[in-house]
Amino acid sequence: MTGRRVTIQTVADQAGVSKKTVSRVLNREKGVNPLTEEKVMDAVRALGFKPNIAARSLAGSRSYNIALAYDDPSSEYMAGIQGGVLEICRLYGYHLMLEPLDKADLVSAADGQDQEAERGGGLFGMRHLDGVILMPPLSDNEQLVDALVASGQPVVLISSGLERDNVLHVRIDEMRAAREMTRHLIELGHRRIAFIVGRKHHGAALRRHKGFLAEMEAHGLDVPAGRIADGDFTFDSGMAATERLLASPDRPTAIFAGNDHMAAGVMASLYQHGLKVPGDISVAGFDGAQIAKMVWPPLTTVNQPLDALGRAAGERLITRIQRGAGEGGGAQTLSSRMIVGGTTAPPK
Repeated sequence: MTGRRVTIQTVADQAGVSKKTVSRVLNREKGVNPLTEEKVMDAVRALGFKPNIAARSLAGSRSYNIALAYDDPSSEYMAGIQGGVLEICRLYGYHLMLEPLDKADLVSAADGQDQEAERGGGLFGMRHLDGVILMPPLSDNEQLVDALVASGQPVVLISSGLERDNVLHVRIDEMRAAREMTRHLIELGHRRIAFIVGRKHHGAALRRHKGFLAEMEAHGLDVPAGRIADGDFTFDSGMAATERLLASPDRPTAIFAGNDHMAAGVMASLYQHGLKVPGDISVAGFDGAQIAKMVWPPLTTVNQPLDALGRAAGERLITRIQRGAGEGGGAQTLSSRMIVGGTTAPPK
């Protein structure tokens, strides 16, 4: 293909279909045979075809712009999700706009519904968007989500605990994953297991906490208040939480942190106290972040498929935009995977 411009006809020839069929696939129209759709998308990827966004927007009422809204631009979680969404946008000829929203942007709980709808439209309406993807914790902000729905904006929520009509969801089963990790620790022989909860009002943090408590209860194990510590998903909060847990006279034999950065903070605090991991205390995390591979020994954690979450969110939003309300509703749950590293072992 060197030197040759890749057009929709090039894709059609490669896939052995008509130009109209390629257009129908890229526009996510109904009634396309799944095998035909797969052939077309394989050709799009192989040829590196990129639809002309400007030409498509001039030819119709859509802008072919979608927004990914976030509140932490530096997070690894944000980068993983963004990569997956961007991959889908490139495939289907959409432009991805990154929209940072801080507390000043969010809808006040004291606002009325009419004000919420106006505010939700104002946040994104001036960007000429076809749809919005909300990342956590924005995806758990009830006022923001309700305002966007009221403004008529197609919305996909990532890892949200909210249930709203006409809103799409993409998530992993965090309660199940937290129960699996807790069960791993119990099967190793741990009974005094502590848990560090993530950021308050963060749906994912609450679901991981609930999963831990449910599995402990299922095995008839008590969780005294002193074995639950608050954190905010940061390394420093993991260290501070560990200090509180170690001050208990009934010291835990294992600590399950609500994310990997807090788990790394746990390990740092334990080493400062001269305690070995996992020899003295086992440590587990959640997310499968890069830091889980950088600490020593490597962290036992739950791996979230961030790029797959991003791809699923992008695909679901574009399908909703192209086909309208009622298409592809409900929640899509992706699989997570527990990774047993070197930080968990039977207690002394």
